[in-house]
Amino acid sequence: MEVLRSGWGIEFAVPNDWAPTATPQDGGIVALEPRLEEFRANIVLVSGPAGTRSLRQWQAAVEAELPSALAGYQLIDLTPWETDVGSGGRRLAQYTTVQGDYLSMEQWFVRAGSVGHTLTATVETFRYSVLAPTFRAMAESLTLPGVSR
Repeated sequence: MEVLRSGWGIEFAVPNDWAPTATPQDGGIVALEPRLEEFRANIVLVSGPAGTRSLRQWQAAVEAELPSALAGYQLIDLTPWETDVGSGGRRLAQYTTVQGDYLSMEQWFVRAGSVGHTLTATVETFRYSVLAPTFRAMAESLTLPGVSR
């Protein structure tokens, strides 16, 4: 596994053959699997101010936006996620592309102070069960600055 570090100082490990891409302006990380087909599984880390909202309020606002942002969005599971990093949650959902392909999205989120961090893995739904263990390993490797494991 290769450790990637975001502009916010957050680290997580990705498989050695996954390709990190240019980081988004928010200091996040994007890594793509090494497939050459139309859709490449990916993992994206974004961080940003969560304001004064509680974790529950922050995620309720996110959940309210997802159906309008992702066609055919359907929440499958939303559970607490306790980590060394802090309290957060895990979301599993699916949606469709413009071409009508089904994608599965697994998302882990945690709040540290007033900053929210979200790690989102996306893959075609028919391949989700194959990559789910890899996604979970990446999420479990997540570390924030100043938090020891």
